[in-house]
Amino acid sequence: MLREGANVDPANADIKGKLTELETQSEKLRKFVDAQGKPLTGVALAKAEGNELFKNSKYEEAATCYGRALEGTTDPKERSVLFSNRAACWAQYQNWDRMLGDAKLALEADPKNVKALIRRGLAYEGLEKYKLAADDFKSVLELDPQAMVASTALARLSRFLNR
Repeated sequence: MLREGANVDPANADIKGKLTELETQSEKLRKFVDAQGKPLTGVALAKAEGNELFKNSKYEEAATCYGRALEGTTDPKERSVLFSNRAACWAQYQNWDRMLGDAKLALEADPKNVKALIRRGLAYEGLEKYKLAADDFKSVLELDPQAMVASTALARLSRFLNR
């Protein structure tokens, strides 16, 4: 109906404003639907909201969403991803202890989660536990030989390990 109004009176700023507002809201909602176009709920919604907040640099709010999602799932792979995502939030604040805790929980749920291994390695590095960090980055390269983050980190850590 607003589109019809905009066609009838294209110069009407009120109609243009409302139409723009609705289009913006519609775009936001499209991010929170599944492949069949159904609205996300529960864990999937909380995770999607967390991802969106993270993209918009709202890390604390994203961490809260990931925590909410964790409350609703027992699936080990899902929990691993959510803990790893929350660890990424703590990295933005250089909160190495919280990052380390969540990365460890992610790896308990899925020991082959490469992102969680990287995040635990970065947390160890931030805590100046260079040997543990290097061990994690070596494990990353065993799982993913192309992981540039791990290669770069090992090169960076080599000066601390060769003392």
